[in-house]
Amino acid sequence: MVTGAELRERRPLGQDRRGLRLPAAGRRRRAEIPAGLDQIKVTGYDRLTGLLPTDEEKRSFRLMASIRYVHLDRQVERNITDQQTWEWDEEAKRWWRTNPIPAFP
Repeated sequence: MVTGAELRERRPLGQDRRGLRLPAAGRRRRAEIPAGLDQIKVTGYDRLTGLLPTDEEKRSFRLMASIRYVHLDRQVERNITDQQTWEWDEEAKRWWRTNPIPAFP
């Protein structure tokens, strides 16, 4: 059996556990994924605002979204409003969410 520490040692520098490149050094880290999301099913997603640039280079944007979801054990649909901040990582050629993922009460 391979331990988590052994896997981290085998991982190439600059990659996460899925082999994806991590954000460039000195940039903000991506949002941590909270525990318990495996019990949430998103039933709808509506963007409430357009993409609002937060820097002059337009590599970081903010938006508001309405997320409808169901806790799988409760089967009651709920709704939250989520303010999201996304940042472009030129090296990885992808967007990273930089603010925390919301709680789903």
